Amino acid sequence: MKAKALIDQNRLALELKRIEEAYIKFIRAISRVNENLPVIAHGYDYVIPSSVGPSIAGFKIMGPWLKPVMEARGIRDAALQREIARILIDEFNDMLASLQRDCPKFYHLNLRGTLEDGDWNDEIHPNRKGFEKLAIETDKFIKNVLAK
Repeated sequence: MKAKALIDQNRLALELKRIEEAYIKFIRAISRVNENLPVIAHGYDYVIPSSVGPSIAGFKIMGPWLKPVMEARGIRDAALQREIARILIDEFNDMLASLQRDCPKFYHLNLRGTLEDGDWNDEIHPNRKGFEKLAIETDKFIKNVLAK
């Protein structure tokens, strides 16, 4: 079965709309305080569903989020899980890109494709090397936005 067919498109659209409305509310609140202040949001890189959730000092604090949900729905193939995650990240980034077109002073930082498989600490958080890569891209992006 194809990854897209496994995603409830109606629910995804509703969730993305809910998130978009929250972003718009946030952007408007910032604009009321300072209409010239840029708002920057990133849409994550392509996460890798895994059994590893984040921990602090060796203590598991929460998660993982993606893999257990997919496995509970009978989706056990790792490549299919990754493709589903990729679609979700693309949809989220598309929503942010749309906001950038519609909202002055809102900037979408596209980090997709920045990290490699070995740059992840857990299912959705990079390791130190991964964060360093993201920091470099974020720094360049912020400098570009501030130069406008």
